[in-house]
Amino acid sequence: MWAWGNSFGGLIPTQVGNDSDWLKVAAGGFHALAIKNDGTLWAFGQNLRGQLGIGTIVNNYTPTQVGNSNDWQSISCGGYHSAAIKTDGTLWTWGYNLSGQIGDGGISNSRTTPYQVGTGTNWLSVSCGGGSASVLAMKTDYSIWGWGSNAFGGLGIGSTTDKDVPTRIGNLNDWQSIQTGFYHTFVIKNNGTLWACGHNTSGQLGDGTNINRTTLVQIGLDTNWQGAFAGGSHSIGIKTDGTLLAWGYNNNGAIGDGTFISKNIPTAISGVCSSLNVSQIVESKKLSLYPNPVNTFLTIDNPDDYLIEEILIVNNLGQTVLDCDVNTTQINLQEVVSGIYFIRYKINNKVYVQKIIKE
Repeated sequence: MWAWGNSFGGLIPTQVGNDSDWLKVAAGGFHALAIKNDGTLWAFGQNLRGQLGIGTIVNNYTPTQVGNSNDWQSISCGGYHSAAIKTDGTLWTWGYNLSGQIGDGGISNSRTTPYQVGTGTNWLSVSCGGGSASVLAMKTDYSIWGWGSNAFGGLGIGSTTDKDVPTRIGNLNDWQSIQTGFYHTFVIKNNGTLWACGHNTSGQLGDGTNINRTTLVQIGLDTNWQGAFAGGSHSIGIKTDGTLLAWGYNNNGAIGDGTFISKNIPTAISGVCSSLNVSQIVESKKLSLYPNPVNTFLTIDNPDDYLIEEILIVNNLGQTVLDCDVNTTQINLQEVVSGIYFIRYKINNKVYVQKIIKE
């Protein structure tokens, strides 16, 4: 298992311990859960609200076993809470409970160990969203249920009232998959149609509007959705034919369509992303680049006089836009269209990649 980012090892993928028997992993706002091949559950990261489930509120940055059960089947992490399902179909939650996301009727402020939600043994899947304060779950009869934060209608129950116990969403039993984000939710039916509800001021629902929805609305008419994933204010989906689509907030290029224009309908992302090996994902940069964002000339500062073997400007599809002189100190980008690009340069046969924004 490898991790990176805030609380998870820094800027490059870093192996978590030395074990090689990990089966599943889920990341939340500031913590992570993982299941091993033997069915044991492990947690690491920040723990201020008990979201690790290890009986304390002390941060722990190495995997620590949660209880002693070995029958865990699926896991999901929210902002400061966690949820998991056991092989017997029981559903468990723990962590912060300010919005009722534990599902215990609001009797606790937080829980530092797993709490069984009700007595049901027919839970099939669960989703907390990476940074949210809500939970969405599906039962084996393919009904869907939600609880926790509902500020923008992300629970799909027709209101913006928080719920502290599992509350059924609609009355249908033909759902296939569920996924909740920060404040919005996606579900896919057995017929391949996509439905959404919740926060939509950036068009992240994809229904062609920027209106929040408190009940599920169908997104387009297509019947070939395979998966949809809700982020903070943007969304990504994939169809059964492999088509990748994205929509919502795009001021930072999150959609990946080469623009900074937000979209309120699913937008196909063309081309294939180029792969980056570990040696290319290096943040200890050798060169300084400025200004960035850049309008015309990008200056290259090489204070240590490294011998540069290659300099390329590539787009987000990995295609070369400019092949530059390795002895240059300025790159003329005046004729390059606005968007996100990467400068790839080679020193001692090792490739470094830095993002640049062309205004």
